[in-house]
Amino acid sequence: RRGHARAMYWYAQFMLKKACSQEPSLGASAEKFRDLGVTWLKAACEQGHGQAQCHLGSIYAGNGAGPLIPRCDLKPVPYPRDVDQAEKLLHQGAIATDDAPTMWCLARLLLQRAISTKSVDDGQKGALWAERAGKAGVPDALARVARIYLGGSDGAEPVPGVKTDYQKAKTLAEQALKSGSGQTDALKKIVQDAERGLASSFSFERRTSSSAGSSDF
Repeated sequence: RRGHARAMYWYAQFMLKKACSQEPSLGASAEKFRDLGVTWLKAACEQGHGQAQCHLGSIYAGNGAGPLIPRCDLKPVPYPRDVDQAEKLLHQGAIATDDAPTMWCLARLLLQRAISTKSVDDGQKGALWAERAGKAGVPDALARVARIYLGGSDGAEPVPGVKTDYQKAKTLAEQALKSGSGQTDALKKIVQDAERGLASSFSFERRTSSSAGSSDF
């Protein structure tokens, strides 16, 4: 039965495409095909199909139920959000496939929850997955995690569990600039803020060292 996971996945895509093609878009027919698509995705997930785990996790994360088919721009049908299921499936899918958008979706989910619940564990995991997503090819993820390492010095709300690291913020922001992120101005500001933070830290360390030396006499 494991050999049928790929067929389950693609049949789910067919059902979700039908769901998104219905008129009215939120009518009974759309919900029927949507639920069938999700059911087949669940079946594929139970067989350990990595792409299905990524897709269903994204649906549970609140991105809507739509097909992942090349050159298909149909609007997804809304589906109830389930953060716990989303985290579980996105984590499984990210590990199974190394899919960068899935890592980024998981990172955003964890970071949002970390800030709202003040969870240190979610904050640390979210920053880690954002960095992995960035290095796997998502420039916006690099930009986000670079800002996280500023530690709120730019006015943003700090992420619980993530210590300020100006050098890392600067390095990641520069990587994001080189990778072609569209957030050019914001990234340049992160670099500037990080450089100011490094200069301030260096100045503080010099003053502290000087004071310690003076107290010896």
